[in-house]
Amino acid sequence: MGMCMLFAAPLAKAQDEPENPLPKLQPLVEAWNSAISNNQVDNLLALYAEQAKCYGKRSSKAEIVASKKAWLAKNTGYKQEVNDFIVREYEGMVEVAFEKVMIQGEKRSTVQGYLLFDPETHKIVGESDRKTDTNLAKKVVALAPPQGKGCYSNSGGIWPPVAVPTFYSLDYELDIQGKAVVGEGSYYSWASRMMWAITIKGVVLSDNSLSLEVRMEGPLYPDDPGNLYEFREIRKWDGKSMVWGGGEETEYLYLQQQDCE
Repeated sequence: MGMCMLFAAPLAKAQDEPENPLPKLQPLVEAWNSAISNNQVDNLLALYAEQAKCYGKRSSKAEIVASKKAWLAKNTGYKQEVNDFIVREYEGMVEVAFEKVMIQGEKRSTVQGYLLFDPETHKIVGESDRKTDTNLAKKVVALAPPQGKGCYSNSGGIWPPVAVPTFYSLDYELDIQGKAVVGEGSYYSWASRMMWAITIKGVVLSDNSLSLEVRMEGPLYPDDPGNLYEFREIRKWDGKSMVWGGGEETEYLYLQQQDCE
């Protein structure tokens, strides 16, 4: 059974009800898409920041545009469409995610793409898609994980197309002693006012990655007596985050290290 849940950060954060950034950013996404689909990639120079991380590689905007020009020269007639926008705010950036339909002649394929924007300048600072990110995460070389207790989190806000904002937080507190791993954590959803409790147990493997058994328990909706969901995942310490490295769920690829309160 797959899981795609939107969970939220603490209530105090949600009460501020920040403005939905999509009305300002959607025209920029559409301009980006039009420049690529119509092979007018020089127009992208006005959209990117001086440096941006594209598909896992940090490059100058001139290098990004040159790369796209070369790719389009080899793939004449390429078109793409973007739709179903969802905005997520996290790590000091604003992500606009969308369904990207890639069209080459009669062939059509779809990925979940996204652009990352600087919230102040509205310049593009990142570009990728979920498939690429998942493959890159799998290739991360695990460093020896920090021994003892450590806290790791992924949180932010999501503006779906037709719904109230959803603020979420996924938190792990892991205690690593030698090869043994135990932990606890939570999912919190402001929109539904619901908390899922998490318990974790696992081991550190010979390649330094963590093999974890994750047990989530909590209500799916108000007045629900409760549900249990269990899955396995691999997490790899890269020096600043616990990176997803395999398993049944791919919703949260990076859990950033946080101070434990």
